[in-house]
Amino acid sequence: MLFPSTYLERKSAVLGDLNDNGDGSSVRSPSLAEVSQTIDSPVSPPDGVLEPNETPLPVTNSVALPNNQRPQDIATVRIGKAQFHPVLLRDACMCSKCVDPYSTQKNFQTPEIPTHIKVRAIETLANGDIHIKWENDIPGFGDDHVSIFPSGSLDARQRLKNKNSMVRDRTREVRHLPWDATRMKKELQFIDFHDYMRSDKSLLQASSLLLRQGLLIIRGVPESEKSVEDIALRIGSIRDSFYGRTWDVKSVPNAKNVAYTAQFLGLHMDLLYMANPPGFQLLHCLKSTAKGGASLFADAFKAAEGLSDKHRAILENTPVAYQYQNAGEYYYHTHPVIEVDSSMAGRPVITNINYAPPFQANYLLPKTPDIAEVAGFLEAFETFTHRVENEDHLLEYRLQEGECVIFNNRRILHGRTQFDAIGGERWLKGAYVDSDVVRSRFRALGKEVPLRVLEQDHDAQFVFEREVEEAKRESPDDDILARGVAG
Repeated sequence: MLFPSTYLERKSAVLGDLNDNGDGSSVRSPSLAEVSQTIDSPVSPPDGVLEPNETPLPVTNSVALPNNQRPQDIATVRIGKAQFHPVLLRDACMCSKCVDPYSTQKNFQTPEIPTHIKVRAIETLANGDIHIKWENDIPGFGDDHVSIFPSGSLDARQRLKNKNSMVRDRTREVRHLPWDATRMKKELQFIDFHDYMRSDKSLLQASSLLLRQGLLIIRGVPESEKSVEDIALRIGSIRDSFYGRTWDVKSVPNAKNVAYTAQFLGLHMDLLYMANPPGFQLLHCLKSTAKGGASLFADAFKAAEGLSDKHRAILENTPVAYQYQNAGEYYYHTHPVIEVDSSMAGRPVITNINYAPPFQANYLLPKTPDIAEVAGFLEAFETFTHRVENEDHLLEYRLQEGECVIFNNRRILHGRTQFDAIGGERWLKGAYVDSDVVRSRFRALGKEVPLRVLEQDHDAQFVFEREVEEAKRESPDDDILARGVAG
């Protein structure tokens, strides 16, 4: 079979023949299953002389058996007060021989690192960079290979705050701030369209707000069907679907989706009948002359955090079916109501909510045959529904022409009040952007900005300030002021 040898030849061409010993003989890269043996004395260079500022690192005295390995048997590398497995540390090398400077992709595979690799010497430069030399390095790298770690990149103690630490889990760098209606009427922000399109600082602020609060308004958007595409592309690539690259939300006869009618649309999330629903949704208001049609939003994270441990566990572990079977399409998928992941501190955190009553499949729980489990789910599901649809959680806001709302489709539930399609017009233009695209934009723009600076919002412009001031001028009614004129 020619393919494996051709593949290996292409791979080895990056660094030359890694198995060539230079004299015609070959060197076999040690298997991960081989015995890893360490010594009890400091590791030194072959000539026994350390270069300036180089420090030999102690390792544990043990023999680690591949099928009976214990943590205390593994030789660790100490840098400051942090400990690292030598293979992971070698794997993280960022030198130009290990990482292509143009593609930024690795030039070797992790299993190629010998399991008995050891640190030969370590040097800390004046600027804080760390250089490490290895014993038993990957074949082909040679004794002159030096692993380079920029200052702060191995900072494990401050990994939650140090954005330069490669030890940091960058999956979720922004804290979620759950909100109810009262809080969001004080904190919902808007950004001017021209600032958003021209200023990276404004785009960084927008991406930070979307990751933190899940909801944002863009104001001053030009009256063009292309505007929503421009706003989305400013973040990154658009998520296409069978609805199209962009799509219209307005009342049409014989609508293939309840959103394309004038009737009340309950709280939901879009496209849960897909394996990977879109992360963020944009809706640009082009026309808003119809009576009614206020947008509804609710933070599902806020509703979920108040559940009992019993109900939350049920909603995390019971798959719910969603489907769309219409207009020549048939989509179907199951998701639990609550999706969780472990944080860097080891605690479970909510990552996504899946809730879309209009798009539930005909049979809700196809993977739950046990009657008692069904009863338990129905109780937990009812509790969650009551919490998320509680008026305290419900933010009502009437989008004006020239405004575009962006929200997290995996967190923020959205809906709409009924409107009069005969007496006026309500026309929104929509688009989707995946969560990875928003997070990528945030990381790329914010890599040099401390997280605490992003959370201060010195330049914040609040949506409801204008509405409250208008209400004060129009009526002294305390009840109107107390409601904040939402809608």
